[in-house]
Amino acid sequence: MLADRFRDLMIVCACGAETDLVEVSAEHRAETAELAARFDAAGLTHLIAVCDSAGRSVRTASSPRAVLDAALVRMAMSEKLADVAALVGGHVRAVATRVGAPAAIGAGGGGGAAAGKK
Repeated sequence: MLADRFRDLMIVCACGAETDLVEVSAEHRAETAELAARFDAAGLTHLIAVCDSAGRSVRTASSPRAVLDAALVRMAMSEKLADVAALVGGHVRAVATRVGAPAAIGAGGGGGAAAGKK
């Protein structure tokens, strides 16, 4: 789910908001284009790779929550990510629910890489 969202952003970033390669409604197309403008395609491919790696690892991990937490930290530390919580929204909670982690994961806080910098 989250990797799919990053894929949509990557395609819009590379091809423009009016591309037919993403399936988003007209009302969400402007929002997607606005988010895509915050990134470059290379940064988004990195985020997709982090999601893919975490998705594979969580299936066999003795501590799936730690795997998800580590993936979120890796994404938050990315130079191109301004606010992880705002970007991933409910996707983090949905994944956490599937692996049995508390629903509070991904709720509030966030701040991303830019939040701690002065």
